[in-house]
Amino acid sequence: MTNQKVEKKWFALRHKFLKEIGKKPDIDAFLFLIGIQEVGQVKNNFKKEEKQDLMHVAVSLFLEKDGLGKYMGYDDQNWPHWELIANPPKRSRKDQEQWLKSHIVRYFEEA
Repeated sequence: MTNQKVEKKWFALRHKFLKEIGKKPDIDAFLFLIGIQEVGQVKNNFKKEEKQDLMHVAVSLFLEKDGLGKYMGYDDQNWPHWELIANPPKRSRKDQEQWLKSHIVRYFEEA
């Protein structure tokens, strides 16, 4: 997907959430939402560390999609785990954001 297509879909996705929940989520908010979806645990208040762990779940899922991670299963607390099987390429901050946006868009398109 080209950067222009990603940006167009990213804008549309954020606008959709704005209409549904009254806020435009940023990248971190989307990673958090995807983590919640993947872990399947919903509660009113997550601790800061739990939020970071949920965002890590989303990034791990994206790395797996790129062939850089291997899904290992769930632990005894029902959290999914991945093993990094190849180092991700070094990217600039802007390229990292673009990579995340493209995976977030794809995640919601496939949902």
